[in-house]
Parts: sequence; C-alpha cells; structure tokens
Amino acid sequence: MKIESVVFDLDGTLLDTLGDLRDSVNFALRKNSLPTRSTEEIREFVGNGIRLLIERAVPENTSPEIVDKCFDDFKEYYKTHSAILTKAYDGIIDLMKVLKSKGIKIAVVSNKADFAVKILMENYFGGLYDCAYGERAGVERKPAPDGVFGAMNEIGARKESTIYIGDSEVDIETAKNAGLPCVSVTWGFRDKKVLESLCPEYIVDSPNDILNIIERGNRMKVLLVNGGPHEKGCTHTALCEIQKELNAQGVDTEIFWLGNKPVRGCIGCGGCAKNGGHCVFNDDIANTLIDKAAEADGIVLGSPVHYAAPSGTICAVLDRAFYAGGKNFKYKPAAAVVSCRRAGSTAAFEVLNKYFTINNMPIVSSGYWNMVHGSKAEDVLQDLEGLQIMRTLGKNMAWLLKCIETGKANGVERPSEEQKIRTNFIR
Repeated sequence: MKIESVVFDLDGTLLDTLGDLRDSVNFALRKNSLPTRSTEEIREFVGNGIRLLIERAVPENTSPEIVDKCFDDFKEYYKTHSAILTKAYDGIIDLMKVLKSKGIKIAVVSNKADFAVKILMENYFGGLYDCAYGERAGVERKPAPDGVFGAMNEIGARKESTIYIGDSEVDIETAKNAGLPCVSVTWGFRDKKVLESLCPEYIVDSPNDILNIIERGNRMKVLLVNGGPHEKGCTHTALCEIQKELNAQGVDTEIFWLGNKPVRGCIGCGGCAKNGGHCVFNDDIANTLIDKAAEADGIVLGSPVHYAAPSGTICAVLDRAFYAGGKNFKYKPAAAVVSCRRAGSTAAFEVLNKYFTINNMPIVSSGYWNMVHGSKAEDVLQDLEGLQIMRTLGKNMAWLLKCIETGKANGVERPSEEQKIRTNFIR
C-alpha cells in the first residue's frame, strides 16, 4: 500500500495531554465539591470526548445539572490550561517533519473540542499538519468515521492511500469503521496487551516504527505479468532479468503468473460498470490482476508468441481487466515483453502495447524492441542481446518511476482529463 496521507489521533498519540486533562477535570470536580480523580482513573476515562470524560469522572448518580456545571467549568478552565503539562511525545515532531518533507498529507482527528484541537496543534505542531479536526456540531464522534472522512475530504486524501494512527480501542474501531489500516501506538493511554487483543494491522513502539511502515509501503513496485502457459518458461526468464535490475534500483517487484487454467473472454455484458471496477465473473484471475494493478506503480506485460499474437490467456484476461478495472492501470508506466522461437514477435508486441496506448499509460522502451528468443528457458539464457534489452528496460522503468515520484513531491500533478467524447461514424 502506497501511503500518501496519514490521519492521527491527538491525545495519547501525538501529545501527552493526560496531566492537563487530569488537572482540569479535578478543578471542575473540586469547584463543585466532588471528589477528585487519579491520573490512572483519568487515563481510563479518556478516548470518547470531553463530555464523556466528565460523565465518567463525576460520582455515580450525580444530578444532570451538576454534570453540566462540571462540564462547563472544565471547558472554561481547560481553554487556558491545556498546555501547562502537555508535551509532544519523544520523536513525534521529528516524525511529522519527515512526513511533511516527503509530501505526505497529515490530518489530526480528535474527540476533543474543536477549539482545543486547533489551539494545541498550532502551539505544538504549527506548519507541520494540513488539517486539525475536533468535535463539531452535527458530526458524530469517533468511533464513527464521520470526522475522519471530513478531515480526509479537507486534505484531498484517498482511502486507498491513507492510514490511521491512534492509541486506543476507540481508534482501532474508528479505523475499522472508516475502512483504513490502523497503526496502534504503545506509548499512549492504553496498555500494549489491550491493543494486541484487538488485532490492529500494526502495533508500534516508537515514532520511527511508523516511518518504517510508511517507507515500506511507499517503496515503488512493478507488477510483472507472465501470460505464458509455463510458470517458469521463456517469458518468466525474460521477466526475471527485468526483475533483477528493478530490485537493484530499489524498486520492489512481483511476478504474477496468470496460470494455465481456462479463462473466459469479455462477453460485453456491461455488468462491470455496476460492479465497483471488477468483472462480474469472479471464477478466474481477471479480478485478481485488477487488484494487484491497484497496488503497483508500474506494469510489465509478458507473453509468448502464439500465431503472431500474445497468448489467448493474456488477451482474454487483459480485455476484461482493462475494460472493468482500467482505472487501476491508468497513468502507470508500462512495458510489453514477448518471447518467441523464431518470428511473430513484433506483431504480438504491438498487440500488448495497444492496452497501454488506450489508457493514458506512458510506455517504457529499451535499446531495442522488448523480445527474447528461444524454445525453452535455457535457450533464452543464451540470447545475450535479449537479456541486455531486458536489463535496460528495467533500468529505464526504474528511472521513469523515480522521475514521476520526484515530480509529485515537487507539486507536478498528473494531467487533468477532459470529459470523454465518443464519435460514432455510423449513425
């Protein structure tokens, strides 16, 4: 998963606010002649907003009028005492600086009152975040996802490239409700064993661990598709040569074999338009390819030559994958590779390239047409020129991917699209 945006919880995740929360709660309790609470009690009460914090802090059977009075007294006191003992956790400011330098958008969503969230964020992290989103009228509190969606909308975050980071069971549930991976931190208000029992996607012990997760997710990846009937045949051998060069350039790779089981072609039913970018037929690997393409930054399509064309399998799969899930391929650098015994390679090569040129995909070239020769994998290893072409292709793919990433980091966005115009010549 490539991470472009991060949604942080505030209390217990970015800031250690427990001391000021405790003192503000106890001020309100004392003012209303109620017994005060310990730090550990306050730790257990936080997480669902300041109203619930007060309701949990007052003695059982306290009248609604006194609860309201404590709530008002707490808010008034906390406005001017929210930054007495509060401090950023060790390493958090450095983490946010690194994320900002990488162009990663940062939102903070809290059940704390909106005014307090904005004050704290500006005081402690001014210039290091894009959105501070506290409790607002008409917006349901966490664990409802409403605030998260509101913040994501403000910063232009996409769900498929966003993670949520928090310290409590409320945050884990919030992430789940928002459909986001959750990173739970162990330095906050909940014990690590509690977090482990709730099974978030990640549990981290330091801010640097968060950076490692993001950097692993942000390594560029190329999907190499093997459309041959033999998993380790000639096409695989060519793709492996590209893979080795990409890996040497710091780009992750996956070789995905389409297999040798029967695959249906597109029947033109149009059902994919109502099926969330997937083919309505889910009994083969077409939808798997669509999903894998979504996670990739670059695409290489490889096929043997069958009757001067790519394999029937890869054509059937690509027709459906590009028609149903073309958005997962769009704008990603791509290359075609073919393997043949003797001839037909340029014709097959041309067919594969057509998928790219109809879908806004930059084509990566090499020093010659991307093809290798041989009847079996051992033969391909003797095609030294062909192997060199594959290595050059790998280098060029890595170079173009890095250029695109550098451009994005410096504000160069992909081209805007015009509304599609269709002209039919027979009316």
